[in-house]
Amino acid sequence: MSRDNTLQRMSLERIISSFPEIPVTNFVRPGGQVAQNLYEVLSIAPTATEKDVSKAYRALSRRFHPDVNKTEIAEDMFKQINEAHAILSDDSQRRNYDAFDRLMSALPFWSQFFRPGFLETVLTRNDFTRLERIYKLEQRQRASELKEEIVDKLAHHLYDIHIKQELRGYGWFIDGRNRDKVITQLGRLFPEHYDIKPYKKKVIKDLTTKASRLSSDSPTYNQDAARILKRALQIQKMPDESYLTDDIRRILASELYPEFLKAARGFYNSEKAKLERQRGEKERYLKEQINQTFNIKV
Repeated sequence: MSRDNTLQRMSLERIISSFPEIPVTNFVRPGGQVAQNLYEVLSIAPTATEKDVSKAYRALSRRFHPDVNKTEIAEDMFKQINEAHAILSDDSQRRNYDAFDRLMSALPFWSQFFRPGFLETVLTRNDFTRLERIYKLEQRQRASELKEEIVDKLAHHLYDIHIKQELRGYGWFIDGRNRDKVITQLGRLFPEHYDIKPYKKKVIKDLTTKASRLSSDSPTYNQDAARILKRALQIQKMPDESYLTDDIRRILASELYPEFLKAARGFYNSEKAKLERQRGEKERYLKEQINQTFNIKV
């Protein structure tokens, strides 16, 4: 079976939908439940002192550090713990976040901002203490205080979050840090019995061509040549048709990974371009929603 046919049979959509490692889209508590606010991410009360914040952060960062904790949730939790600490340990950011949280309680629409990986940037770029003050004003005063540039900026950030959420599957797939997990998942999708004679021939030919292009003047020539020869021997020793062990599946997946990565990037760029083309229309809708939440006629 040719590589192209293999790619057709093992569709990218099927691969991405089968991944359990797609990053979570909500902040979560250390126990795994959805967090309603950043304080719950660190398991502290909203009245926590700066010392309490630091103490909780140190304990949780040790507990969920990926070098120590090998569970699937550890890496995402570690990132969220760091994001929560960065916001709550800074007095200005914490005041801005507290205002944001009170607004979110009053206006559920704002919950779209409460997303890992985006919240710190949103707080840096927007003054939610000012927005809260505007929200508390009488309707006539709100209309004069809620400037157009404020609404534009909020709508722009909300749509940025929407794009990130829509692309999170492809984004995770093309992130080089996830290469090993992707290859493992690709390997699991190969059938138990597989005719790999054409594949072996193609890969060995590719490796031979690659070896012939090495420069003998390169200081790493011997190491590079040995590495390519070792891979060619691994491929050659594979059975022509047999049950595929996990090791063989991983070798096959490793060879196909660049093709799948290229396809995923194509899907990602295509989908992102489509979403960007919709930005004008979507941001107009978001601005209408923002004004409506402040009870301002547009």
